[in-house]
Amino acid sequence: MRTRRSPALPLALLLALTACKEPEPPREAVRPAQAWTVNDQLAATETTFSGEIRARHEADLSFRVGGKVSERRVELGDAVRAGQVLAKLDTADLDLQLASSRASLAAAEAELVNARNELARLRPLYAQKFVGKSALDSAQAAFDAAVARVNAARAQMNLSENQAQYTELLADRPGVITRVGVEVGQVVAAGQPALGIAYDGEREVHVRVGESTAQAMPVGTALRVRLWSAPDTPLEGRVREIAPTTDATR
Repeated sequence: MRTRRSPALPLALLLALTACKEPEPPREAVRPAQAWTVNDQLAATETTFSGEIRARHEADLSFRVGGKVSERRVELGDAVRAGQVLAKLDTADLDLQLASSRASLAAAEAELVNARNELARLRPLYAQKFVGKSALDSAQAAFDAAVARVNAARAQMNLSENQAQYTELLADRPGVITRVGVEVGQVVAAGQPALGIAYDGEREVHVRVGESTAQAMPVGTALRVRLWSAPDTPLEGRVREIAPTTDATR
């Protein structure tokens, strides 16, 4: 077998592993230095490259609210299940915010009761011409404003209740932790990446190749993928994507 070397490595091939389902592999995010081979029909030779098998889908997980990290229950490489609590924030500030929101709602509802009673008192008086139209209009405006304050206070309380629930960072799907970006005691902002996860399921091979090689292997090209740990058991793969630039983080 002749092996050709590509002169430059500006592109990245993403190979989707499809047929020849292998036994369940160890649960890890990255397998280093995998090898794959393609039959180059134009040159009638085999070309071998090295790459990495990675999860098809990866994500950065973050809290939806900011706060101080009180717990981190996973480490790098841990396998997690859907719905598992991965980390938690201190709830003290959010608990106070929720209590304040509930108190504001209670006060607004009390004002609404008073405004409703005043409006109910003035309506028959106005009908009997004991009070003027301006007094009735003022009572109606006060009632409408009280209704608006209750709606705003209730919305704020609902928001506070939701935020109190966001203090737990959960795994939305089973997978493996690939990055740890927070420590206990650290203050994080809403949306700040806290943990990286590689989801279970599909796997793909990331390979850097030269431009001429990429042109000879369009999307859909069938390939054989061999693991260093099992070189005699090739897997079937197919070119899924040709990226215009390589990812320096991979």
